[in-house]
Amino acid sequence: QYFYTGASADTTQPSVTGVSPANGSTGIKVNSPVWVQFSEALDPTTLPSNAVTLNGGAVAGTAAFGSGPDYTKLVFTPSANLSASTTYNVAVSGLRDTSGNPLAPFASSFTTDSSSTADTTHGTITITPTGNNVPVNTQIVFQLNKPVNPLSINTQSVWIHDNAAAHDIPYTYTVSADLKTITI
Repeated sequence: QYFYTGASADTTQPSVTGVSPANGSTGIKVNSPVWVQFSEALDPTTLPSNAVTLNGGAVAGTAAFGSGPDYTKLVFTPSANLSASTTYNVAVSGLRDTSGNPLAPFASSFTTDSSSTADTTHGTITITPTGNNVPVNTQIVFQLNKPVNPLSINTQSVWIHDNAAAHDIPYTYTVSADLKTITI
């Protein structure tokens, strides 16, 4: 086995590139986890128990890297439902990239919905177009009945497959501001 090194050392500090619930968002369900996306892969061995905190650590929960082998997403799952009509301050710290560079400090906040009832219903999706012989340049639209976590959308969670050629088709996508429409 062998490997190649880069031309220079990685001295770039990783940063947070996305968070869900989004900073300043309101009406968040009391059983929502917090997802954090990073600018580059992080070292999974540097995941401290307080990597993601809500209200300075006052909310108990667990943090774990999201699905996928690249260690660019972290999910914090509270141990119990959050309180209704409450603003939560999110802080992310103590992590390092695979070169040992520390994560730039990050903070955001969100406010929970006035209902203390957890959202346990599954969402529904309507996809257009449907049928056979759809032109290759047709946009595909996924219409959802409830908001989607935009950090959960990627080429591993949604894929377009060409059965005739037996391969996946690369694509780009957009998510609407209300998080209920995905267009490919």
